[in-house]
Amino acid sequence: MNRRFLNSAIALSILLAPYTVNASVAQTLEGGVSKSDSVMRLARPVSGAVQDTSDSMPPVAPPRRIARAPLASGTGLVDTSAFAPLAARVSRDNNRLGVASPAQFDTPRGFDLGAEANERELKLAWDRWHQQLSKTIYDNWSRAADEPGKATLRVTVTRNRTISIDVLRTSGSRSFDRTLIDVIQALSGNPGLTFPTGSQRQQVSFEADYMAASDVTPGYTWVKNDVETVRQRY
Repeated sequence: MNRRFLNSAIALSILLAPYTVNASVAQTLEGGVSKSDSVMRLARPVSGAVQDTSDSMPPVAPPRRIARAPLASGTGLVDTSAFAPLAARVSRDNNRLGVASPAQFDTPRGFDLGAEANERELKLAWDRWHQQLSKTIYDNWSRAADEPGKATLRVTVTRNRTISIDVLRTSGSRSFDRTLIDVIQALSGNPGLTFPTGSQRQQVSFEADYMAASDVTPGYTWVKNDVETVRQRY
C-alpha cells in the first residue's frame, strides 16, 4: 500500500385518620331526677340550697367509710421479709475482688499480639509503568503501520517480562492485525517491562483499541489509578 498513509494519524485508546372525640371537651351531667306534671326531667343541684324532697325520689344513703387498722410503724404495704437476699460468689485474689480469675486472660496458644505490629502496608502506583509501555507500543507501531484499521487487543505481561496477546476484536485485515501483534510481542523480555520494586503481582493485563486512520486524533492513553496494596514484614 502507498506509504503516504504514514502521514495519517494512529491512536491507542485504553478501554477502559380515624375520627376521635376529645374526652376533655365532653362534660358529665350531674344531678338527680325529679318528677313534675308527669314529665321526667333532669335538675341540677343548687349549691348551698335545701333540697326539696316532697316530689323527689327517696334519698340515697351517704357512703360508708371502711375502717382500716392502722399500719404498724415502719411497715409497708408489701411484706419484704418473704424475699430472700440476693447472693453472689466472687473470687478473691491479692485482696482484690472480681468475677473473673487472672487465668481467664491468658493469651490463647498460637496467637501473637505483635503480628500486625511488625507489618506495614505499601501502596505501589503502576501509572508510570503503564504509561511507559503504552508510549513504546505507540511509537513502534507508528513506524510500522502501513494501512488503516482498528483492532481491540488484550495485552498480558508476566512477572518474568513475557508478553501474550489476545485479539478481542479483529480489524478484518490479517496484515493489519499481524503487524500490530508483532510490534507488541517484539517487546517481550525488554527490561522496561520489569514490575515496580516490591510488587507481588504475577501478571498484569489491560485492553486497548488500536486505530490507524486519517480522521483520528493521534496519540495514546494508558491505564490510570492502578494501585497495588502490599503488606510487608519488617
